[in-house]
Amino acid sequence: MKIEYLSKPLAVGARTAPNRLVYQPTESNNCDQEGSPTKYTLAKYAAIARGGPGIIHIESIDVTLKTQARSNRMLLLDRNLQGLERLVAESRRAN
Repeated sequence: MKIEYLSKPLAVGARTAPNRLVYQPTESNNCDQEGSPTKYTLAKYAAIARGGPGIIHIESIDVTLKTQARSNRMLLLDRNLQGLERLVAESRRAN
């Protein structure tokens, strides 16, 4: 396989990624105590987006407080939606 293959678009369902580079999820535990992204979380994903991957997997996200394996881990709860929407919006602006 030639490396040029990685720069070709990739259909993913009804959408198309601009290239085949994928940022794998990592767990940085830098959210606030409520599980919302902090300025450090936003900066991390903006930097990743500036690198140009076609797909970015967001880190492990817990869906209940009972399943939160570590403190400061991202949570997907109604109270966190605004922060998560900001994370996606700022990442898209950076890319």
